[in-house]
Amino acid sequence: MSAPQHLGPYKIGKQLGKGGMGAVYEATNEETGERVAVKTLAAELAGGEGFRERFQAEIESLRTLRHPNIVRLYGYGEEDGVHFYSMELVDGVSLEEELRQGRRFDWREVTRIAVQVSRALKHAHDHGIIHRDIKPANILLADEQVKLADFGIAQLFGGAKLTTARGVVGTADFMSPEQAGSRPITDRCDQYSLGCVMYALLAGRPPFRAKGLPEMLQLQRYAEPEPVSRFAPGTPKQLERVIMQLLEKSPRDRFPNAMALAKHLEAMSLALSRPPRPDTDFDVQPDDEPDDNLDFAETPADDGHADAPSLHDYETLAPPTRGPSDVSLAVRPSTVDLPAPPAEEREKRFTQVADEPLLTQAELRPLWQSLLQGALLLALVVGGGWAVAWAVWPATADQLYERITEAAAEGDQSLLAAEDDLHSFVERFPDDPRVTELAPLAEQLAFARTERRMLAKLRLREASDSPVEALYLQAMRAAKDDPERALRDMRAMIALLSQEPPPGADEDAVALLQLAEQQSNRLERRVASRAKSQLPFLTERLDAARRLSESDPAAAREICQAVVQLYSDRDWADAPVGEARALLSELQGSQ
Repeated sequence: MSAPQHLGPYKIGKQLGKGGMGAVYEATNEETGERVAVKTLAAELAGGEGFRERFQAEIESLRTLRHPNIVRLYGYGEEDGVHFYSMELVDGVSLEEELRQGRRFDWREVTRIAVQVSRALKHAHDHGIIHRDIKPANILLADEQVKLADFGIAQLFGGAKLTTARGVVGTADFMSPEQAGSRPITDRCDQYSLGCVMYALLAGRPPFRAKGLPEMLQLQRYAEPEPVSRFAPGTPKQLERVIMQLLEKSPRDRFPNAMALAKHLEAMSLALSRPPRPDTDFDVQPDDEPDDNLDFAETPADDGHADAPSLHDYETLAPPTRGPSDVSLAVRPSTVDLPAPPAEEREKRFTQVADEPLLTQAELRPLWQSLLQGALLLALVVGGGWAVAWAVWPATADQLYERITEAAAEGDQSLLAAEDDLHSFVERFPDDPRVTELAPLAEQLAFARTERRMLAKLRLREASDSPVEALYLQAMRAAKDDPERALRDMRAMIALLSQEPPPGADEDAVALLQLAEQQSNRLERRVASRAKSQLPFLTERLDAARRLSESDPAAAREICQAVVQLYSDRDWADAPVGEARALLSELQGSQ
């Protein structure tokens, strides 16, 4: 399909970008001469039942957004079956373009970008709008000012569906676990996607790599990413912790809201910019090199899939203008009155977004509260209250139970995502006989939460003020290179805590003890496997010592002494060590 020549009041110019959802063109208002960007929506995506109504409703909701870090919406319409909307033309580049050209962002740049995006998200979330598709292609950069684009597009095409014929609703590389698993969407899904973007800007790659869409969705739901410092060693630990919190699989483990994230990042940046004082242990610089010895919960995907198909929905924006001209980011529209088309012409519609000041959120809240209260009261009075109640009624016990059991069957990561459902079931239906059945899941949740927290501390090489956690971390840090020592430490920790729990032990302490027992079992299997592979070697060395005992007793003694020195602290080597000591006694007696 060729590019349109005119849409509404706009003369269409060059194409700026194209993706699975549609194409973006530079355009000019023929009456005012103002430059804008016009996005046309893919015909096969816009042809669904009810799309026109959804399109109008979504665009009307977006008109409430007035923020310096959000691309301004001007108008929308339909002409010759083509749905389109016009918006502010940003003379800059997308972060996606910067990444494709090989740019790596330092932690200060990433922090500044994240703060601006967070403030834009806070404004949108306050208006009840979730972006759902935060990715580098939708974050524009012009003169160090960030502009967030394509609000509501994923929702417009998505609804309850995850994929379309030509793209993914919410690009999978940056998609939250809730979207990947078709779970309820909240504003915190935007936090997860922003965390993926921050990771990509620092590392030059997203948190996960996969060969295809199904594998990527699985990784987003269940896998733990490598610490970003593996790929960007200069990343401060404080920022790395923020990113890891944003990438938590459970929304409740992320930040309370986007403004809390913005303020946290600003405070962190300020603290890291101050010169360190000699009498403080505030750790500004990360460790010199990442810990390559920890192999727990490795990302299932191979990082080397350079030929994997791209899942990005790339869109290119207007390049920076050259020369002395000063191009404003915001292009103010003027009212356009389109003449009514003749009856025989195909339908043409264009709606200009009003330029009058909108009510502030503070002004809107009392108005909407009053309207909502009045509407609910009227609905109840006239007998339509059941419909209203059904729309806002919380899940029933059966619905909650079904969601919880399905999540438990999928594994710990899904169960963590269903934690709110479990708490809601126990609190709202304490007399339900299934509460007893679900009780073990609460312990399983505490266990999974503790395991993930310990894994994060291991990866980030964090210390712990808790003596119990410190013992566990000490044992696990030895597990890679010295599983025998780790097993001894883990067994000692279990013996220390299992007989009489220390005062004030909570469910996390109990879960940590259970985790230690599980790790002890794993270590036992590793040690047994190592013993099976090394015992034949020790047997052969002792046989060699016996052969040398007559011809070269000194060499035989050296072999036996080496066996005792190297393996005397290995429980599985008790038998060969005993044989070595006995042979040493024989050799000394024969002198």
